[in-house]
This record gives sequence, C-alpha cells and structure tokens, in this order.
Amino acid sequence: MLKCWQKELTNGLHMFDRLEDRMSSVKISIQEIDLWITSLDEIDDFMLHEYQSHLRDEEKAYAQRFLFFKERKRYIVTRTLERYLLSKYLRIAPDSLKIEKGAFGKPYIPDNSTIALQYNLSHAENLIACAVSLKAPIGIDLEETVKTFDFLDIAKNTFRERAHSALLNLADHVLKDRFYSYWALNECFYKTHGGELKGKPAEMDFFINTDSKRILYFQGEPTCHWKFYLLSLAKKYRVAICLQTPKADTSFVINSCNLLPYMRFSLADSEILQESADWK
Repeated sequence: MLKCWQKELTNGLHMFDRLEDRMSSVKISIQEIDLWITSLDEIDDFMLHEYQSHLRDEEKAYAQRFLFFKERKRYIVTRTLERYLLSKYLRIAPDSLKIEKGAFGKPYIPDNSTIALQYNLSHAENLIACAVSLKAPIGIDLEETVKTFDFLDIAKNTFRERAHSALLNLADHVLKDRFYSYWALNECFYKTHGGELKGKPAEMDFFINTDSKRILYFQGEPTCHWKFYLLSLAKKYRVAICLQTPKADTSFVINSCNLLPYMRFSLADSEILQESADWK
C-alpha cells in the first residue's frame, strides 16, 4: 500500500542548533516504512562544511581517506543524514546518537529498546536513500538504471534459476529494466542482515509477475517471512526494500519523506510498486 503524504523535517539542514529549536520529533508506526531521499546536487560547499563540523573525530579522519571529492562528500552527507534523521525518531540530540556495525557490517543503533528502530542506507550516483521501520529488520537498495552491461552473463552467474530464466528473450530495453529490478531485490535482501550480492551467487530466487504486479520469491525452506517492495524513482532509479516480518500476511504503508535539501519526489509518480507473495 502507498501513502503519498510528506514528512518534512525542516526548511533546511544547516546547523543542528537551529534545528533543535524549530522541529519536533518524527513518529512511525509498526506497519509503516519511511523512505527518505536526499540529493548531493542540492548541497553547496557552505552546507557541506557545516555537515562535516558535526562528524565525530574518527568520521572526519575517515572522510579524508577518500581520494575523490564526490565520494568524500557522499560520506559526509550520509553520516550527517543518518545521525540527524535517526535522532528525531529517538527524540535525542544528534550528537548523542550512538551507531555501531554488526558482524556483517550493517549499521545499527545499540541500546535501542525504547522503540526498536530499524534502518538501512543506500546510494546511487547523486542520491542517498534511507529506509526506516519499527521492529522489522529492513534493507534498501538504490540503483541507477543507466549503465549497460552484459546483463545475461551477469544474471547467469549471479541470479538463481527463475530470475535468470525470466530475463531470457527479452527486448534490450525491457531486459535492462528487469535486470536492475532483480539485482535490487537481491541486494536489499542481503542488506536486511548485512552484506551485498556482489561476487556471490544469490540466496533468494524471484519472479516478477508484471500482470499482477506481484513479486514472487522462493528460498527453499524459509525460516522466516519476507516482504519486498519495488519501485522506480525519477525514471532512472530503481528502489527495492525488504523487511523480515513475523507473519506472512504482514503489510506495510510506504511514506515518501522529504529531507531538505532534497530531490523533490512523490511515490505517486512511481511506475511500479509491487508487494511480495510467497512462492507457492
């Protein structure tokens, strides 16, 4: 289900002390997904300097390790977005937020028993995405669907049988679109617990039914339930979201959220939004 109203935090992410005076906390329910998008193109040098000033010392040191300015800028903005945004859900000061990494590298919030907030980050080119949920472990993958590769060769060596077979005999423009959909679905599944698809065969098999707009998935002997959502953004990005759920029939509402400066978007303009069903 899609809920197309906006959660706007402020008129600009400039300085944390100003923000504390002007904005309230952000609320989320157990069956909601908040999808936040921000664009590097909207962040000027002054704002970037402000963001960097709020990084921890180890984060500042890590930022300087990037050889290219774009990667350094993305890291600074991502860390600021992460700290600023999550603190509003937890109702604490951004500087007091503690973030650690699990065994597989996924960031998480320790001592998070108050509301059991879950989140995941992804980026592609100039966009950064953050998906937030309550209790349900979540993974998100954002892919720019512009580059062309030998899609069938990658699919043969990476995807499982149903996903690979679904790509055969497709027209080039359809093949490209469908490949990025399957890739993003696999990536977001891995990211619910940490890790990535690159360099390993997929654990999950998918089939996208374009008639019913449903994502079917198969995982051998599943030990838990999963929910997948797939949508396109600005006609050049594919977004996939995965949640681990306690029951097969759990459904979520996706909120399109604006964090300024941001790339203005509405999920109502998405070409596809597909909810998963277990493979029978």
